Amino acid sequence: MAWQKAVMTVRDAESNLDPDKSNRRSIVVKREENAIFQIDVTAKRIVSPSS
Repeated sequence: MAWQKAVMTVRDAESNLDPDKSNRRSIVVKREENAIFQIDVTAKRIVSPSS
């Protein structure tokens, strides 16, 4: 269940990414104090808009 909730949260974060800014979102899911997995999302523009 925690994995599914984390994926839904990442999808919400993706909708707020801006390719013209350095964007990185990271979600760590923990059980008690122990991290059980991490999801990282990064967005960056590779080519300038005028190219």
